[in-house]
Amino acid sequence: MEVQDFERDPSRRRGQVFDQDGLEKVKQQEVAANDQPAATRKGGRSAKAILNQVNLQSQNPYSLQLLVLLEPLSDTPQLEVVRRLLGFDSALGALNNKVWVYWYNDMALNFKELAEQLLHMHVTFSSGCSIQFSAVYARCTRVAATRSVVSNGCALAGEIVGAWLLAGDFHVISSMEERIGGSPANERNMDEFNDSIGQLWVWQRLDRALMNQDWAVGYEFSHVSHLCRGRSDHAPLLISCQNGSPNKRPFKFLNVWRRHSGFMEVVFGNIFNRVREAEVVLKQREEQYDIERDSGSRSALEEAKAVYARSLAWECEYWRQKAGIRWLQVGDANSAFFHSRCRQRRNFNFMARIKDQSGTWVEHIQDIKHSAVDFFASLLASEQHGWQAPGFPFTLPHLATADNAMLSAPPDMEELKGVVFALQADSAPGPDGFGAGFYQACWDIIKSDLLEAVQAFFQGMRLPRSFTSTSILLLPKVAGATQWKDFRPISLCNVCSKIISKIVSDRLGRVLPALVDPWQTGFVPGRGITDNILLTQELVADLDRRLKHPNLMLKLDMEKAYDRVEWPFLLFMLRKFGFEEKVVDIIFRLVSNNWFSVLVNGEAAGFFKSSKGLRQGDPVSPALFVLIAEFLGRDHLLVSQPGRLFVSSGTPVPYLAFADDMLIFTRCLEECLTAIKGFLTAYQEASGQRVNCSKSSFFLPSGLLQGRRRWCIGFWVFTSIISIHLFGVTYL
Repeated sequence: MEVQDFERDPSRRRGQVFDQDGLEKVKQQEVAANDQPAATRKGGRSAKAILNQVNLQSQNPYSLQLLVLLEPLSDTPQLEVVRRLLGFDSALGALNNKVWVYWYNDMALNFKELAEQLLHMHVTFSSGCSIQFSAVYARCTRVAATRSVVSNGCALAGEIVGAWLLAGDFHVISSMEERIGGSPANERNMDEFNDSIGQLWVWQRLDRALMNQDWAVGYEFSHVSHLCRGRSDHAPLLISCQNGSPNKRPFKFLNVWRRHSGFMEVVFGNIFNRVREAEVVLKQREEQYDIERDSGSRSALEEAKAVYARSLAWECEYWRQKAGIRWLQVGDANSAFFHSRCRQRRNFNFMARIKDQSGTWVEHIQDIKHSAVDFFASLLASEQHGWQAPGFPFTLPHLATADNAMLSAPPDMEELKGVVFALQADSAPGPDGFGAGFYQACWDIIKSDLLEAVQAFFQGMRLPRSFTSTSILLLPKVAGATQWKDFRPISLCNVCSKIISKIVSDRLGRVLPALVDPWQTGFVPGRGITDNILLTQELVADLDRRLKHPNLMLKLDMEKAYDRVEWPFLLFMLRKFGFEEKVVDIIFRLVSNNWFSVLVNGEAAGFFKSSKGLRQGDPVSPALFVLIAEFLGRDHLLVSQPGRLFVSSGTPVPYLAFADDMLIFTRCLEECLTAIKGFLTAYQEASGQRVNCSKSSFFLPSGLLQGRRRWCIGFWVFTSIISIHLFGVTYL
């Protein structure tokens, strides 16, 4: 039996739950104190001193059902005093008084001690559900004790059937990254420990919680929190368990339903029941054929085989869509891979707690929802009142009359069908639950009504909220995300709204190459990011040219670029490009009439309207952002006079951009840097964009004089670094 790490991050632990009705919570806390010589333990500590060390000053503040204290460093009489102070019914001292266990009388516990370092217990709760739990306290020795814990744990794993949780102080690390200072770690201990566990998650501390595969498969949404250490050098573990998700999840259409012969009339019932029923019928037909080997029995058997195979195919597609996999290899059909992928997705996106904007930890699910809604409602609310148009000292290409007519024309059936069937059938649906696969499967039924609705929008109709409502899916940008800014918000739009956006996006794609400067390669048809990568590699080699005014490269990163776009600036830029008012109105109705809910652990929270920003996940957003960013590029071109240009062996390149990533090439001159700083300020004030100073940087020649280098560093608030990472590539 393989044992896997229960933890991921000190602030957000997640694993699986055991409770069958989803209501009972089982929380277990473990504390280990410093190892001390036996002589210092005589007399022991008082009960209050023990509670202070484990941060349990009040009576059972975490509503604990089971409490395990490791190395209490006190005599047995204090065991009962602690029990009365915390309000538990029963208590037990085990492993030579190194482990104290507390529980209530409505629970049944059976104990088994192993090698004075591992206490195993079978716990049955009043609800009837049960778990197997092992508390570990490994002695602080170099080899023998740790090896004993590992060997006894492996032996116990071979005996246990069912879900098992193993937690405590293992006194061993799995890699050198977990250790800072002190004597070198014993590599043999690490190897033996790693050999005894799985590789699914990364370890964090000496205090660990591990689970076996049965726990991972059967129990949902447990999480482990490392509480404050207090006066100990070990962190108490708080393990909360909850069976399944109590949330009311929104409806989602599953593409597997399309394969049923009666799909157009009625959505069929439970997939898994159909598999079981088909299997029973197949077994009966096989038995009948063994008795009567005639043509009728053979035909009935072949029919049952076909029904069973079709049912298995439905089940396989169900799990494929649930797992979010867009490919299927031979041998993977309905395998453990898909079931494991589903669990990984649920656990990775599960939020046990979050730090709100004030820096306070929020743990209750309703408080997490309120915090999420407050953050994103604020993020998508306009910060500008009385917007004023910026100075516009340059000219832009103008859209031709024919192009304006093309952009505003109502689509016909052929264009609409091409857009619908170009959408990914398995892509995540919006709040209404219907993905593109539904529209494609039911095309013959819905095409007339859909065309009428889309044409009405192009003729001036405002879309209802049911069309434009959007779910914000939060994807962690870093492992163990703890703040809302650590998540990337992805807009899950309803397909009916996405179809209209896709039509406008495809049409904009035809005119973008003529409007956008060639140095911008993001989302412009016919241009690719590889062009920027190759050109940047050549220009990096020119950075160290010996010049009177050295070359300089400036990398700009915009903070939440799509979310901060001010709509007045978008309309301003569209008109400067020559878009007619009818086209401007179509685009404005697409971006301004959007209502949002935030998905927290799969459940929608809030319903608010945005007053700025472009939706990430909306097909038209990239093209619109490229048009907005053209203001920044053209402004830089204006100040890039011959004496200020980056000197290279080829054609002068003023800047390179891919959507919101921008690399400016200039000279180490005060007039150059002042001009760049000036138009950056104007761009931020007008567009709502904000330069992310922590991710922006500038790059200086290696031979630049120290005085000039200090001046450049003082001029910018960005970091000066010696390597550049842009467009997905690192340049040295």
